[in-house]
Formats: sequence, structure tokens, C-alpha cells
Amino acid sequence: MFIDESMYHPRPAFERSYDAIYNAQLAPFKRHYLARTIPSCAYITKLFSHFPAEHKRASIAKFLGELPRGHTVLNDIADGDVRLMDHLQVNRALAGAHIGLCLSKVEGAMYASAEYLLAGLPVVSTPSAGGRDAFFHPDTCLIVDAPPGPFRTASPPCRRGTCRRTTCAA
Repeated sequence: MFIDESMYHPRPAFERSYDAIYNAQLAPFKRHYLARTIPSCAYITKLFSHFPAEHKRASIAKFLGELPRGHTVLNDIADGDVRLMDHLQVNRALAGAHIGLCLSKVEGAMYASAEYLLAGLPVVSTPSAGGRDAFFHPDTCLIVDAPPGPFRTASPPCRRGTCRRTTCAA
């Protein structure tokens, strides 16, 4: 995993309007449904270019139709496809949330988790196999059980600063 550290940074002057943000492709293994228990969540997402157009349209429509009140996709959606956000847009979007989510059960390095940390967001993750947690530290990350466990209650403590002690932006 390679990430340019100069592309993501804390933006403390931005108002944080979402409890959480989840930057992940629209794929079943990313388990977006786990975020539904959080009162407000923003999503940065994508669909792979090799997906057939009909599959993209159906996936987007299904996802948007299942979003709870207080949840939104930040990408532009046009012509049945999700428009990618550049790193400046992603960094601004991250600044609008209190925590970053990592929800898949099996995943190697997760680029978005590094983006969250560089942008000053604490990370709330479900347990996973594959090494996603290699860069996690207790001061900046909290690993919680997926619902019906204490997942929903992880957001308020992180929001109050419990896992922002030293390296995350307030």
C-alpha cells in the first residue's frame, strides 16, 4: 500500500456534520449495512469500471434506496455511475466526519484507513483478518464487534475524543 502523506491532513476548521464516514467500494464484502445503526454517516464510494452498466445502475439504486435518514453518498452520481472524487474532495469530505469506518470481515491493507488517520480521524473497525489493522494504534483506533454488539455505541466515545488522545485532530 502506497499513500502520499501530503495528500491527506487534518482540517480542524471544518464543521463535522457526520458521526461517521465510510470510504469503500460498493461491494458486499465491505458490509455497508453495518453503518446503518449509526445516526449519521457519509459515504465515499465507487464501482469498478469493468462492471456492466446495468449492474452499476442496479447497485446504486439498491444502495441509495436502503440508506437510512441521516446517511448520504458524497460522490456525484450521474448516468448510472458513481463519479470518483479526487484527493482534495476526499480530504474535505473526511474533515466533515467524526470517525472513519472499516467494516469488512476480511481485507488486506485498507487504503481508506490510512486516509482517515492522515486526515486526523479516529478509526472504528470491526475485527478483520488480512492485516487491515497493521497501522492501528489504541490511541487512534477502536476495534468493536459488529452488530448486534456494541458497534453503535463506538461512535459517541470516539466523537468525544476518547480515541483521539495524541495524534488525531480534535
